[in-house]
Amino acid sequence: MIGQDPAQTEAVTRRILSGQAGRRVQGFVEKLGYTKSYLMINAFLYGIYNQSMALPHLNDPGIKDYRHKWLEAAFGPGKIEAVVTFGTPAFDAWKQFEPVLAAQGVAVFHKRALHPTADKPSGPITRKDLLDNWNVALQALHAQIQKPDVVKPLVLYGNDFTPAELPEIPSRDLPFGFPAWMRRTDFWAGMPQPPAPAGTERANISVQVP
Repeated sequence: MIGQDPAQTEAVTRRILSGQAGRRVQGFVEKLGYTKSYLMINAFLYGIYNQSMALPHLNDPGIKDYRHKWLEAAFGPGKIEAVVTFGTPAFDAWKQFEPVLAAQGVAVFHKRALHPTADKPSGPITRKDLLDNWNVALQALHAQIQKPDVVKPLVLYGNDFTPAELPEIPSRDLPFGFPAWMRRTDFWAGMPQPPAPAGTERANISVQVP
């Protein structure tokens, strides 16, 4: 799974896709029968506060080379059956890496999907649009996967997420000692109000303990 960049929650947990987006993707992964044999990598190592400023740097040599080191290490053992890119930056990052694999004679199935939080309030993409897109991706991926952790029939999404489709982040995916509420709830990390001085927004994160 290739994501975009870590937000406030991920800055605390040090695991990409661990807030609302994370629980949605966790459910996506589990629908494919994966309980532990998955890998998640971001296009950007650090959080993007202003995407219009950051995205032109997606393939700056230092950023791309470091990302490619992670991806080459991941593909080295030859155990990856499929790749999912969530969102445009992830897709663009993958397209930069595909020629590296091709030069090594490695081919892998790839499916592009909408970002897990593409259904922004009042935005052009609805929750149903998101889940319809994910259902298409799931069906394509399910047909390709040969060795999931658990063999199970594919159950597609309806018009909205069910509670079962928003599982908590497994404790083994986070550093030792993280409280359970960080794995099962959303929006507990945020940036201070009023906004911090420009350039320090993601250096000032508040955590609300339930």
